[in-house]
Amino acid sequence: DDLLFVLDLIRDIRKRICVDNKRIYAVGISNGAMLTWSMAQDPKIAPRLAGIAPMIGTPHPDYLQGKPTAKALPSIGFYGDRDNVIPPGNYQESRVMDTAFGGYYWIPAHRLHTQWARDHGCSTPNPNARAPFVYRSGNQQGISVQCRTFCQGNKPMSVDCRLSMGHETPAFMLTMAIEFFEKHSPRRNRNAVTTQ
Repeated sequence: DDLLFVLDLIRDIRKRICVDNKRIYAVGISNGAMLTWSMAQDPKIAPRLAGIAPMIGTPHPDYLQGKPTAKALPSIGFYGDRDNVIPPGNYQESRVMDTAFGGYYWIPAHRLHTQWARDHGCSTPNPNARAPFVYRSGNQQGISVQCRTFCQGNKPMSVDCRLSMGHETPAFMLTMAIEFFEKHSPRRNRNAVTTQ
């Protein structure tokens, strides 16, 4: 059971080292991104997280359950527009099929982020349209990056980033995720150390 493993891992790490419990983030790549979404939707793990950053991966269609707790859980996802392993899909699809392995269906990234934005109180008047607000746009290492959201202001965000690439994970994605967590996760005294 992967989710039980993650719970045990968090408990074990807390016993061994000092952990700021308000700054535990989940980042996953490909299948790990699927696990990241599962952790965010799990009522036992989600309350322990301060944010998630799935990269080039979305879950299968039966895994869109939404946010399990009232706690804010910001998310930023990174998806390659040319990814044929776990394609992010477009803004109208309810599911998308890969072309690399021929037959696996995935939830389009837009559907995940629309649901997450709605769960966090952001307005989603047209969930079949691209999110209206640009969170970040530009080029990184020759890759075009376009990040959009339904959320305005400093709300816990759900950001859908599309990159002009395939099933790849350039290092700048992790840097962007950390910057996002610093901006949108709960604030506290950065010099304090918490253990439990």
